[in-house]
Amino acid sequence: MIGRKFNRLTVIKEAGLDRWRKIKYLCQCSCGNRIVLLGACLRSGHTQSCGCLRKDMILKTHVGSKRSVETRAKMSAINSGKNNPNWQGGKSCEQYCQTWTDKEFQDYILERDNYECQNPDCWGNSIGLNRHHINYNKKDCSLNNIITLCISCNARANKDRDWHEVWYGAIMEKKVQKGIECQAKT
Repeated sequence: MIGRKFNRLTVIKEAGLDRWRKIKYLCQCSCGNRIVLLGACLRSGHTQSCGCLRKDMILKTHVGSKRSVETRAKMSAINSGKNNPNWQGGKSCEQYCQTWTDKEFQDYILERDNYECQNPDCWGNSIGLNRHHINYNKKDCSLNNIITLCISCNARANKDRDWHEVWYGAIMEKKVQKGIECQAKT
């Protein structure tokens, strides 16, 4: 599988096993993003990109759509700023720390977390992985503040931020304690 190309995805290396002992692969998309997938998803053609192919298809299908100025203004007013249910007081405009964009850092976090969603309550309905700031501070890229989550768990973490901050903080604390115990044994 390594080196094979599936539409926009090229298999880079094996990324461990999922909970059903099926091999996962780290793939590089032609757009530059990386994604971890099961071999079956690649071979079946179910997953053809990191998500950029779908975005491109949507853009192509909606290019000719025309809406009146009034309709666009109404749509914008309904979902912008404080009217949007995900509004966090403008926090999304914050810049990430420079470490966040470093590929070695990204790869280290994924490898440290065994290329798996770290949420023990993960519903398992999403294959793609994200790195998540536990304290929601985009400037804090300390290793204890970054956790690997699937796309679904990462999206749910934006709903009840205080609860998720405590939840993922406890998971990382356990992980750190476990690492200290392992070091003490060796």
